Amino acid sequence: DPQNNRIFQWQNVTSSQNITELSFQLILEPVFGDYSIVVKEKSGKTLTHQFTVNRNVLPKFEVKVSAPQTITIADDDFQVSACAKYTFGQPVHGKVQVQVCRGFFSSVACEKDKNEICEQFVAQILLYFISFYTGVQISEKSSIFITPVLGSVSFENMDPFYRRGISYFGTLKFSGPNNVPMVNKLLQLELNDRLVGNYTTDENGEAQFSIDTSDIFDPEFRLKAIYIRPQSCYLPSWLIPEYMDGHFSVQRFYSRTSSFLMIEPEPKELRCNQEKIVTIHYSLNTDAYRDNANINFFYLVTWKGNISFPINVSADLAPVAVMLVYTLHPSGEIVADSVKFQVEKCFKNKVSIKFSKEQGLPGSSTDLHLQASPDSVCALRAVDKSILLLKSEQQLSAESVYNMLPNTELYGYFYRGLNLDDGKVDPCIPQKDMFYNGLYYIPVSNHGDGDIYDIVKKLLYRVKENFDSIERVIIETVRTNFPETWIWDLVSIENLSFTIPDTITQWEASGFCVNGEAGFGISSIASLEASQPFFVEITSPSSVVRNERSDLIVSVFSYLNTCVEVN
Repeated sequence: DPQNNRIFQWQNVTSSQNITELSFQLILEPVFGDYSIVVKEKSGKTLTHQFTVNRNVLPKFEVKVSAPQTITIADDDFQVSACAKYTFGQPVHGKVQVQVCRGFFSSVACEKDKNEICEQFVAQILLYFISFYTGVQISEKSSIFITPVLGSVSFENMDPFYRRGISYFGTLKFSGPNNVPMVNKLLQLELNDRLVGNYTTDENGEAQFSIDTSDIFDPEFRLKAIYIRPQSCYLPSWLIPEYMDGHFSVQRFYSRTSSFLMIEPEPKELRCNQEKIVTIHYSLNTDAYRDNANINFFYLVTWKGNISFPINVSADLAPVAVMLVYTLHPSGEIVADSVKFQVEKCFKNKVSIKFSKEQGLPGSSTDLHLQASPDSVCALRAVDKSILLLKSEQQLSAESVYNMLPNTELYGYFYRGLNLDDGKVDPCIPQKDMFYNGLYYIPVSNHGDGDIYDIVKKLLYRVKENFDSIERVIIETVRTNFPETWIWDLVSIENLSFTIPDTITQWEASGFCVNGEAGFGISSIASLEASQPFFVEITSPSSVVRNERSDLIVSVFSYLNTCVEVN
């Protein structure tokens, strides 16, 4: 419990179906706070999960505020909208009070200047929504950043290294406030302050470019992208709009034979159950290939085994796959490159649930269709949407499941807190200045160049446990005759029938399944709206003091097309 007292215990827990269901009863007056469930494996490993016990009044409706994250000095006004809906989907009638305040930030030293113009600050928007019928008030808060920056240029999908002889590819992106793409704008690209070319952005605010590296020998070159703005006139007292330039530095990749490979990267996340074609660019020193007309390339994709080329994207590769392509130069050098592909978080066991109808009357029956791999055992859950309004992050998802599982970290080799990974070896020959004919010559260092060691080292990693994200279970506060949790069962794959509770709300259902061969799988959210065209709802205080006088509000909801007399 919150005071670290052990209140229940199970020993020698076993399961023949990979899922174990355990339960215990809380006392009538439990201690409020965070409770911990501790699981100890036979190996000695300990897992901890937390849930919260508290007394809450579940909200009957939610308010969503839509406001821009950023406005600029060129905006004369901005729009703020509020939308209030009951959990069963109908609109809430009420009034909105909006306050817009400038955030105050204290400073140790201040200097007053009568001609000073504030260039940027944060505006706080505080919105109060009050229901006409019940008087229930919900407040929402939002922040808007006010800035003179009308747009910014950035580099996307950039390789930190260039390989001489292979074209260097990249993407320019021009975004306005709130990351809105700036379409059909002219951008200028410079390499070491020399013009490369002008590029026009597409409908996504992006422009692709390539640079010929055949004549580049520098250890590093700098890229700069700027927006070519139209000519405008401004008075000295005016606040001038700003556009942020993009900067990126590219290091040289070292090869003893000047032979290089480059795997074309994929900026987008790969979808499961699709095929990915990999394009490889290469530039090889042909002096040693005079007697060999054929060159053999070898490829390796790592995450959970080997697959054929081209890549068949499957759940085995999720959430990230690293590809290594290499060839052996006749001189003995290994020429290689690696690339990381982000893969959709999916599972082998394809699970789906769906209600037989989207809407239903309270007290009526409905069917729940469940699909998964044969012989799977599934855990189903359906809760009142009001619970999720309190803590929306409690929904189980593929993202939260992967956060709880071991994850690959391409970093050093750690053992008992020590990094045993070899650092980059210093040059065998110390770099010293040379004095010749009265002049000092400083050698060019290649210590920052990328090489094959950096590529292969990334593949020799070990798995690190990811304990950064500890999910808490859903708050379950019991009210008389109106359950917050409707379904909480272990079932087999079949069509199931349930009786809809009396609560006027929207039910959110989900589930996960386990199979000995197909493994784990999780479904998306299935919703069922429980409502009726005419009903009465009582709004009362959550608690009262003895002899206290309190208001009991009775609301009559009618969505009928005809008038109804109410007594």
